[in-house]
Amino acid sequence: MRSDVDDELLANASFPEAMTRARSPRERAARKTSRERAAYHEAGHAVALHALGQHVKRITIKANVEAGTAGTCSGQNALRPEHGPEFDSSDKNRLRMEKDVQVCLAGGEAERRFAGRANLLGSGPDRCAAIDLLSFFEGDVYEKPGRGKQEGFRTYFRLLRIWSRRLVTNRRNWTKVEAVARLLLEKETISGTETVAAMQDAVQRAIDLEVKKSQVREEKTGGQRAR
Repeated sequence: MRSDVDDELLANASFPEAMTRARSPRERAARKTSRERAAYHEAGHAVALHALGQHVKRITIKANVEAGTAGTCSGQNALRPEHGPEFDSSDKNRLRMEKDVQVCLAGGEAERRFAGRANLLGSGPDRCAAIDLLSFFEGDVYEKPGRGKQEGFRTYFRLLRIWSRRLVTNRRNWTKVEAVARLLLEKETISGTETVAAMQDAVQRAIDLEVKKSQVREEKTGGQRAR
């Protein structure tokens, strides 16, 4: 966890300059929203899991200093070759891989939508996990370099990233992301049951709001016709 005035900042600047820079509006905003960014990041993972038919077990935005994480979302059933002899590169497992890659990338995409910019450092482990999964099916692009091979790998990765972005930022699912993020900010750690309930409540509230808007429009239209 970082202190209010970064050690490196103090080491490379005079004390007044360091204090001025540390208290700048941009840095205050960054500190203020770091927990919110983590909440939206983990909510993105959870919504993607649920949308793709996988189970959400637990989410937390309690930082793990040893692991270097700002939060975790457990429930991903990411494919790994070491899982056993049943693992292969069949079409069935390729489809599972594509879902898992989308889940890996969904956290960063949700955080990007919320904050207005990507968090390359915070999303790094998720990105590496996604590349690892894709590499098993497409081959290690770094082991056997080749322009055509690399371009194919990158295009496939970009496609899955676009799918992931659309998955969590479409109108219906973004409502769920916001609801889960709010609950995380309130409770810090929530169960899978609480997560799903928050999503369902958010969708129901959105439906109720649309019904009310429709009723108001109909009433206005009816009143104008009566005149």
